[in-house]
Amino acid sequence: MLEDKAKEVADDPVVFQPLHVERKRFLAKFRLSLRCKTRIGQITPVDSAQVVQKVLTVWVHNAGAEKKRMTVMLLSDMHGNRKTPFAVFKQPPSTVPATETCNHQNQDGFGRGLWAEVKQLMDNHDVQIYANAKGWWNQRLWLLWVQYHFGSRDNLGEKVLLLWDDFSGHWTPLVKMYAAMIGVVLLKIPPGYMASCQPADIAWMKPFKLVLRSLWVDNLQSQVRAHQERSSQTQFKLEAPSRPTLMAWLTSAWEGLPAATLESGFRKLNIPTDNRVLPSRDPVLHDRDIDDLVDRLEALRWCEEVGTDFGL
Repeated sequence: MLEDKAKEVADDPVVFQPLHVERKRFLAKFRLSLRCKTRIGQITPVDSAQVVQKVLTVWVHNAGAEKKRMTVMLLSDMHGNRKTPFAVFKQPPSTVPATETCNHQNQDGFGRGLWAEVKQLMDNHDVQIYANAKGWWNQRLWLLWVQYHFGSRDNLGEKVLLLWDDFSGHWTPLVKMYAAMIGVVLLKIPPGYMASCQPADIAWMKPFKLVLRSLWVDNLQSQVRAHQERSSQTQFKLEAPSRPTLMAWLTSAWEGLPAATLESGFRKLNIPTDNRVLPSRDPVLHDRDIDDLVDRLEALRWCEEVGTDFGL
């Protein structure tokens, strides 16, 4: 009924129906304008003024490598002795299943072309580097990590307490079984208590990440400075750090942490520590022991003097 009444009113000949040009002149004469929201998220000028006063959106260009990832696992004992870090890169898998299996078994997940570069980086920086499709830890990597750090230690009969967070990859049956076989006692840190129960989060992570962040900022500044010095009209292109650069940053940040910082993370937990005092080694007695060992080996005809610069 309302629709019929509207049509009846619209068809009334006395209703003024201006042309488009006439409407445009009328609006211009009285400085009027017709405005409507073009999308749901559009706000009025009054609201936009309030937003500008509060928040300013800044667009930041990236190097186009936002999908790449490197995960690092750090380990230290209560005496401040840092261990070899593990790094995991995100690497797309091979489309050939046999090649992918070979890459993980013989080349730590990297292809033939990248393995030579990664192998050199491992030797230069004393870092273990792996790769998988997600750039994250899994059961296989955790087994390799535990085996590398604890599987070949001299005192396998003594138990080692390892503080681990509540990550599903840490607590698989295979990982727990292997840890029990080599005398590693796993202690789970409850979720939400990492900042107060994990030595790494208590004392290591903040200074470690600050060094990495400062190196990244220096890299950005050097790229901008080099672009400005060229005085060219080409568009600035941000370059992501390469693998050698990342490994250099990782080594610098990890080796730069003082031993006192590593110890403080354990000290704040009040965990009973190993108070045994290591016997001091007398260099004179040490040399005598070596000389005595050489004499015994020589008597057994297992060694002989080959020159004046002989040493053991």
